[in-house]
Amino acid sequence: MTKQLAKACSQIAESLPRADLSLVLYPTISMQEAVARLYAIIMKFIVRGLRWYRQSKVMHALSSITRPWALEFDQDVREVQQYARSVEELAQSASRAELREARFQIHQTRSDLEAARNEIRKLSSLVEDGFRKMTDFALASRSLQTRTFNDIAISKGMLCSIQISQILSLPFMEALPTSGQCFAHSKSFYVRRQASRRYRGVSLPDNKVLQAWKAQQSLSFVVTQTRSQISAKDLTVDMISALRNYQLPVLWALPPPDLQNSSLNTLDVIRMLFYQALQLNTSALNTDYPVTIAQLRDASSHGDWLALLGRVLQGLPTIYIIFDSELVDYVTNGDKSLATKFLIEFAKALGPVTAKLIVSSHTFEAQYAEKCLGVNAVVAVRTEESSRSLVNIRHRRARKVRSKDRR
Repeated sequence: MTKQLAKACSQIAESLPRADLSLVLYPTISMQEAVARLYAIIMKFIVRGLRWYRQSKVMHALSSITRPWALEFDQDVREVQQYARSVEELAQSASRAELREARFQIHQTRSDLEAARNEIRKLSSLVEDGFRKMTDFALASRSLQTRTFNDIAISKGMLCSIQISQILSLPFMEALPTSGQCFAHSKSFYVRRQASRRYRGVSLPDNKVLQAWKAQQSLSFVVTQTRSQISAKDLTVDMISALRNYQLPVLWALPPPDLQNSSLNTLDVIRMLFYQALQLNTSALNTDYPVTIAQLRDASSHGDWLALLGRVLQGLPTIYIIFDSELVDYVTNGDKSLATKFLIEFAKALGPVTAKLIVSSHTFEAQYAEKCLGVNAVVAVRTEESSRSLVNIRHRRARKVRSKDRR
């Protein structure tokens, strides 16, 4: 019996940790009651076992016959096992309930995630629709803005054309020769002179020289020195062609085909240059303070027209203005002093406009201009032809001196 009693105590000892763990994991009322019943039957078994253990060996021998293990302790051991299984079954039931709750939570979480995904899809769709609408609106706005700008540019161009046409329709402008006619007339005589004789030509300033003139802010006049006025006219045509080839802004005052029968004066020359400048810078009619027809009608003096010319030339880079010696000589009645004063007044009146006036020494006194404007305001350009002519003159003078000495 002692062996069986020890074996029963060992089994009870194995079931107690599982019962304690079940109570800790699932502290429900039913679990507490089941564990309490288990502890109670275990205590009952232990009390009976201790009572039997304290008996004498004679009583142990008698009890083994009168009250064997099956009658004394077997029922208690079975009850302990039964209550232990009851605790385990409750723990398993609680575990299944907990697992079911976890599954429910997982299912609920999945449902929430699916709902969140659906909301995200809806929001994404709304965002995409909104972005698409914004993009379409931006593209439409940009297209409308582009069309508006194009329409405005076209309108400005049409207004400029209308204004230029209105300006040309003014009586004092209709009587003036155009720059194209004047250049074509001078170019035709230039070509004839090339074809009729051996044309040596003149040395033209290259682009580096032109850029150097442009860099000299104080420079106002470029005085060309040629052998004759015909050479000066040829140089004028070459200079205009060279500046146009270099794509530099240039204005010119050339004689018209019927110069000798015309009544051109210095004021008409300024008007001719004003019309060219207006064609060169049509944006001058679109500024905040544009040149108007009323201002042109009211302009009567050199100062008025030079001020209008300066307003039209504002905003342009360095501009070259070429004056033909024949035209300047005609409008000043051959008075070189008057021509020089007119050109100096012209240069001063342009104000902030950076302009380089190219004139001929036949109609311009460079020394007087240096006194009025400064030494750095005038630069002289001597052509190869004039240099050769000067050398020939010196040689002739030397031969005359030698012949006199011989006599």
